[in-house]
Amino acid sequence: MIDNSLENLRAELEGLGRPVVDLWISGVDGGTVVEKLGGNVPADVVAWFRWCGGVRLMPGQIQDDANLIPGYEPLGLEEAVSSKEEFGAMDAILGDSWVPLLQGGADFYAAVYGHAKGNFIASVMPESGVVAVYEDVVQMVDAFTECYRRGAFFVDSDGMLDMDFDIWEAVDRDFPFRLRGDL
Repeated sequence: MIDNSLENLRAELEGLGRPVVDLWISGVDGGTVVEKLGGNVPADVVAWFRWCGGVRLMPGQIQDDANLIPGYEPLGLEEAVSSKEEFGAMDAILGDSWVPLLQGGADFYAAVYGHAKGNFIASVMPESGVVAVYEDVVQMVDAFTECYRRGAFFVDSDGMLDMDFDIWEAVDRDFPFRLRGDL
C-alpha cells in the first residue's frame, strides 16, 4: 500500500514535469533507516526513506525545483537526522521518536512515533506551533497526491509550484484524522 501511494505521488510530479523528479536521489535500505532511527520506527517511515534519499543540489537550481509540494522539499535520511538535531527543541512537544520528512525553511512535516498520543504526522511551524495533521505517511502521501489530482497543487504561469488554498482545504477535509489539532 505505501509503495503504491509513493509511486502515485511520483507519477503526479512526473506528469507535471516537476524538476524534483530529475534531482531525485535514491533512498537507502531499510536496515540503514532502522539503524539511524531506532527499532521502533514505523514501516511507513522506513518505506519513505527507501523511496527518497532527498534531492541533489545543482548550479542554478532554485528552491522551487526541489519542492515535492509547495514550499517543502523531501529530505534524505542523513538530512533528516541532521535537521532533527537542529530542531531538538521540538523534542519537548514531539517526544523522543520523530523525524522530519519534508522541510521548508524552519517549517517541516515530521513523522512522530512512540508519542503518548500515538503515531502521526505533524506539521511543525516553530513560530506558530505543532499540529497533528495525518495518521501516517500513507495518509499524508495520499492527501498530497489528491491535491495534485484536484489542482490544489499546480504549476503556475511562471512554471512555479503553487497552491489553491480553497481546494487544499477541501482535500484536507476528505482525509479525516482523529488527532487533528495542536499538541
